[in-house]
Parts: sequence; C-alpha cells; structure tokens
Amino acid sequence: MQEVRLTIRVSLKDNRLIDMFIRTGEYATKSEFIRRAIKEYSMNHMEEIIKKAKAMQKLQQMVNSVEQIEEYTKK
Repeated sequence: MQEVRLTIRVSLKDNRLIDMFIRTGEYATKSEFIRRAIKEYSMNHMEEIIKKAKAMQKLQQMVNSVEQIEEYTKK
C-alpha cells in the first residue's frame, strides 16, 4: 500500500483527546488514531456518499442528454 504524508492542524482539545487514547493504550500513535477515525467516518457515511455520487451521475446524464439535443437542433 502506497502512503502519503499529511500535515493537519487540530485544536488543543482534540490533541489532548488523541493523547488520552494513546496513553490508555487504545492506539500506539496519533497516525494510527487518525487512520482509524477516517476509516470509521467513511464506513458510517458511505451510504450518504453513494447517494451523492448517484445523484451526480444522474445529473451528468441529464447534461449529456441536453447537449445531444442542442447539437441535434443546431443541424
């Protein structure tokens, strides 16, 4: 798996919360915590993302249809 380095800013409160999880042994590093948070967020919101993607796909199909009609009417 290819990885990329990200630099993020979090509030002092969030940083302390992450540190608490690390101190309790729940996570070994901040990176591990953030990777898990991203994975859980993605899993919990995947249905919403899929709905938006399908809506965008339908919109693109409509745009394509309108463009085809415009091309036909120009001839």
